[in-house]
Amino acid sequence: MQCLDDLKRLNKTTSQRLTDDLKRLNKTTSQRLTDDLKRLNKTTSQRLTDDLKRLNKTTSQRLTDDLKRLNKTTSQRLTDDLKRLNKTTSQRLTDDLKRLNKTTSQRLTDDLKRLNKTTSQRLTDDLKRLNKTTSLRLTDDLKRLNKTTSLRLTDDLKRLNKTTSQRLTDDLKRLNKTTSQRLTDDLKRLNKTTSLRFTDDLKRLNKTTSLRFTDDLKRLNKTTSQRLTDDLKRLNKTTSQRLTDDLKRLNKTTSLRLTDDLKRLNKTTSLRLTDDLKRLNKTTSLRLTDDLKRLNKTTSLRLTDDLKRLNKTTSLRFTDDLKRLNKTTSLRFTDDLKRLNKTTSQRLTDDLKRLNKTTSQRLTDDLKRLNKTTSQRLTDDLKRLNKTTSLRFTDDLKRLNKTTSLRFTDDLKRLNKTTSQRLTDDLKRLNKTTSLRFTDDLKRLNKTTSLRFTDDLKRLNKTTSQRFTDDLKRLNKTTSQKAH
Repeated sequence: MQCLDDLKRLNKTTSQRLTDDLKRLNKTTSQRLTDDLKRLNKTTSQRLTDDLKRLNKTTSQRLTDDLKRLNKTTSQRLTDDLKRLNKTTSQRLTDDLKRLNKTTSQRLTDDLKRLNKTTSQRLTDDLKRLNKTTSLRLTDDLKRLNKTTSLRLTDDLKRLNKTTSQRLTDDLKRLNKTTSQRLTDDLKRLNKTTSLRFTDDLKRLNKTTSLRFTDDLKRLNKTTSQRLTDDLKRLNKTTSQRLTDDLKRLNKTTSLRLTDDLKRLNKTTSLRLTDDLKRLNKTTSLRLTDDLKRLNKTTSLRLTDDLKRLNKTTSLRFTDDLKRLNKTTSLRFTDDLKRLNKTTSQRLTDDLKRLNKTTSQRLTDDLKRLNKTTSQRLTDDLKRLNKTTSLRFTDDLKRLNKTTSLRFTDDLKRLNKTTSQRLTDDLKRLNKTTSLRFTDDLKRLNKTTSLRFTDDLKRLNKTTSQRFTDDLKRLNKTTSQKAH
C-alpha cells in the first residue's frame, strides 16, 4: 500500500509539474516558450532521477526490514508486476513528452511570426511603391493635360480676339457698367462658399467611411454645380447675342477636347491601376504560397528529427534508470505487494491504461483542431485583408477621378463664359489649385490606406496571438480537470 501511495504521489507530482510548466509556457512570449521547452526537455530526466533517489532514501529503512520476510514466490510476482508497471509508465511518459513537444514547439511560433512580419513588410512595400508610382503618373498626366489645354485655349482665344475684338470691347464696356459690381460680388461669394464647403467636406471625408465619402462628394458636386449654373445663367442673360455665339462655339470645341483628354486620362489611369493591382495580388499570393509550403516542409522535418532524438534519448535514460531501480529494489515491497491482490492490480492497470489512452486521444484531437483553426484563420484574414484593401483603393481612386473630372469641367465652363483676361487668369489659378487639391487628396488617401492596412495587420496579429493563448489556456484547464 505504501508503494502504491508513493507511485500515486509521484504520478501526481509529475502531472502537477507538467501542468505548471505548460501554464508558464503558455503565458510567456515566444522566446520563453523556446527556453521552457529546452529546459523542460533537459531537466525531465534529472527530475525523474531525483524523485527516484528521494523515494529510495525515504523508504530505505522500511525496505531493509521487509527484505528479511521475502520469499521466492513473492519475488517472482513482484518482478512481473514491476515489469507491467514500468511498461505502462514508460508509455505514458513518452506520450506526455511527445504532446509537450508538439504543443509548445517554439519553432512553429517563430516561423509564424516571421511569416506574418515578412508578409506585412512585403505588402507595405508593394503598396508604397504602387502609391508612389500612381501619384507620379497621375501628376505627370495632369501636367501634360494642363499644358496642352492651356496652349489650346490660348490659341483659340487669340483667334477669337482677332475677329471679335471691337465687338467684344463694345459689349464688355456696356456689360461692365451694369454687371461689374454684381459679378465681382457673386464670384467672391461663390469662391468663399465653395472653399469653405470644400474644406468642410474634405475634413468630414477623412473622418467617415467610404459610404459617407461618396455621399458627401455627390452632395457637394450637386450643390456646386447648381450654384454655378444659376450664376452663369444670370450672367448669360445680360450678355449680347454675338458674344454668346462666339463663346458657344469656343465652349463646344474646348469641351470636346477636354472631354477626350479626360476620357483618355481616366482610361489610361484605370488600366495602369488595374495592372498594378493584379501584379501585386499575384506576387503576394505566390509569395505566401511559397512561404507556407516551405514552412510546412521545414516544420515537419524539424519536428520529426526532434521527436526521434528525444524519444531515443528519453527511452535509453528511462530504461537504464528502471533497470537500476529494479535491480536494487526488487526485494523491498514484500508487505505492500502481499496486501495488493491480483484483482486490485488488474483494476489499477486497466484504469491507468484507459486514462492514458483517453487523455492522449483528447489532447491529440484538441491540438489538431487548434492548429487547423489557427492556420485557417490566418489564411482567411490575409485573403480578406488583401481583397478589402484592393477594393477600397480602387473605389477611392475611381471616386477621386470622377470628382476631379467634374470639378475641372465646371471650372472651365465658368471660365470660358467670361472675358479673355479673366479666362486666362482663372485658368492659371484653376490649374494651380487643381494640382494642389489632387496632390493633397492623393496624400490623404495614401496616408489613410497605409494607416488602415497597418491597423488591420496589428489587429490580426493581436487577435491571432490572443486566440492561440486562449485556446491553450482552455486546453490546459480541461486536461487538468480531466486528469484530477
